[in-house]
Amino acid sequence: MAALSWQDLELGDVIGAGQSAVVIKARLRRPVAGLPEGSVVAVKRYKQWVLEQPGQLERIFREFDAGRTVHHENLVLVLGVLIDDGGRPALVMRYYDGPTLEDVLGKARRDKAALPVASGFRILRGLASAIDALHQNSIIHRDIKPGNVIMTGNGPVLADLGVIRSDSWPEQTTAGVFLGTIRYAAPEYLFGEAYDHRIDLYSFGAISYEVLVGRQFFERQQNWARLVAAKVTTHAMITRSRRVERLISKAKSLIEAVLEHTICPADRRDLDLGSFVCAMDHEWWDIDVSIENGHLVPRVETARQPGAVRQRRRVRERPW
Repeated sequence: MAALSWQDLELGDVIGAGQSAVVIKARLRRPVAGLPEGSVVAVKRYKQWVLEQPGQLERIFREFDAGRTVHHENLVLVLGVLIDDGGRPALVMRYYDGPTLEDVLGKARRDKAALPVASGFRILRGLASAIDALHQNSIIHRDIKPGNVIMTGNGPVLADLGVIRSDSWPEQTTAGVFLGTIRYAAPEYLFGEAYDHRIDLYSFGAISYEVLVGRQFFERQQNWARLVAAKVTTHAMITRSRRVERLISKAKSLIEAVLEHTICPADRRDLDLGSFVCAMDHEWWDIDVSIENGHLVPRVETARQPGAVRQRRRVRERPW
């Protein structure tokens, strides 16, 4: 079948605009990648100043390669890269209808009501599963944040693979350049130190904090310079603050275990995300748990299916 071209798209309205790109809704004029004719897609058109940045074309093709290689229900599906009518590269993705997780959390904060614990863990289950799928393919996302998670009727979808690091693509971007979002970035990545897949776990932990506790991560620091400074000087484990103790009313041991293994500044350990997914499938937020060698395990013998957390299985995500 012929490769996707600009003529295969019937462009519609702008559905999103940011500093670097504009996203347009479009319809397919012919079947593409299993999607029938007439399917709605999203077209990401980059602004000229972005395309002039060193390494930007490389990042576009990395996003395309990751999005077409890793197929997962909680990960954005990328259909192709093509040249638009202005001669510039554009990315075509499956269209996902729903607000971002940032929208959902922002509303919850304005209403001064944290998300229900079960709903929160189901959101995190889908996000963890998507991150795990990337890591299993030697891909580090590097910019996991609520604004890059789309909340659909079938669960969260992790989007924006524009700054990934992949073993399939040698790193060619300018040394020392930070690509990501300060609030959710792991300190070692933010400060240009050596890093690995655990920087995504840090971002996952920061989002877990917001989803389960109902407060923005480092909420007191709204100035970027103060936020960076806070990441340097904050050594106390965030899970042991009195405020968090008051806010966590259910699943306390599970929430603490997740946060301690993802966002502890000094001795951050590894959390097996596949283990977390299985624990969520068995609704382990109702029992007392701990983490051993990165795996979630029950502390009581009455847990549903003890040991099942070590087995990976795919289930249909419940609506959030």
